[in-house]
Amino acid sequence: MTDCQDTPLETPTETRRQYLKDHWDFDCDCSLCRGSVGDLEESEGWRQKIKSLKETIVNARSEGFYPDAITMTEEWLMFSEWDRVPPFMPEYHDVLADLYSLNGDIVNATRYARMAVDGWARFGSVDDNDLEKARVFLARLDKLSEKRRSVRS
Repeated sequence: MTDCQDTPLETPTETRRQYLKDHWDFDCDCSLCRGSVGDLEESEGWRQKIKSLKETIVNARSEGFYPDAITMTEEWLMFSEWDRVPPFMPEYHDVLADLYSLNGDIVNATRYARMAVDGWARFGSVDDNDLEKARVFLARLDKLSEKRRSVRS
């Protein structure tokens, strides 16, 4: 392990560092953890905004506001990039694939589902469960697309 990327990035710096120390006997020295007090405070502010945004995305999804949830998910990436810590991309792509599917946009759902499968596979899939779920979801989208094509024919 060379940095704190294995901990949720919304976690405050000291909590992340303590987790790594307690669980891995590791003192993180990445730029995220060794920044100046001002930089860390600014970063923590962005992380809290991202955490709140992710919670709002989940709420919008559960209430059926899929276009809003899609827009907020895209903002999640933008805010994360501003903080120079983009989200774990397979997770991000999974979220967008799900939202586009729920919104009835099978083309974009399939596009993001393929990126999720690709990302989980490239990651070496430490968690094979995520890769398998992404593959099953993509297969379901492919079947749905095939049904739609056959209806149009």
